[in-house]
Amino acid sequence: MKVLILGGTADGRKMAAALTELGVPVIYSVAGLVRRPALDCEILVGGFSALGGLSAFCQARNVQLILDITHPFAAQMSNTAVQAANGLDIPCWRFHRLDWPKHQDDDWHEFRDWAALLIQAQCYQRVFVSAGRISQEDLNSLSRACQLVVLRTAVKPDLELADNVVWIHAIGPFTLSDERDLFQQYQIDCLISKNSGGAATYAKLVAAREAKMPVLMHQRPVLAKANQQFTEPAACIYAVQAWLSEHLSTPSSKQEASDA
Repeated sequence: MKVLILGGTADGRKMAAALTELGVPVIYSVAGLVRRPALDCEILVGGFSALGGLSAFCQARNVQLILDITHPFAAQMSNTAVQAANGLDIPCWRFHRLDWPKHQDDDWHEFRDWAALLIQAQCYQRVFVSAGRISQEDLNSLSRACQLVVLRTAVKPDLELADNVVWIHAIGPFTLSDERDLFQQYQIDCLISKNSGGAATYAKLVAAREAKMPVLMHQRPVLAKANQQFTEPAACIYAVQAWLSEHLSTPSSKQEASDA
């Protein structure tokens, strides 16, 4: 019996490490775009397509619980996890950190639709894009409309960069001082961000607030409903332990363990 963690986030790595230390049999799945995590559990890099898909993998490896700790904007993977779990009649739980709340002094313009956000971005001259991966079409749209586009990502973009696009390779956490300096260096007049939540990249929002800078904030997508949703690591860890204890105590689970 295995717990499959769909990760690729700092939260996912921390949860996998904590559960593994407690003796929970974990398989940690990561796309491998940034770096392979240093964990003591089994690690699957590269996704499930080559293995017949998520459902086939879960059946082959006796996965009895899927724990979705992907990025809050990884809608396709999150929805696929719920679909696969429903088809296999196993639970799919989700851990996502809380999104950032809007401060009373923030000048946020919130969008559910990314295309509408990009249209609004064309009203500004020097934009800082800190919103993960971006398509060539979207980047071209920004570079045509704006005087300068500063793009910061953890992975080198497989894109053609126009002369007025500056790419910064960086992985958080970022300090408030560094974010202030970046805004001043490039004379940024607009921040584009996804509402990812967490502390690692929150400083950019504080720096924007101090500078009274508009923030075009992409709101989280609506995801397929998981069986349980967690926002606190301790609650999630406790629930996994309780679930594992309950299922290992059932007669069928004991028989499976003896057969293994």
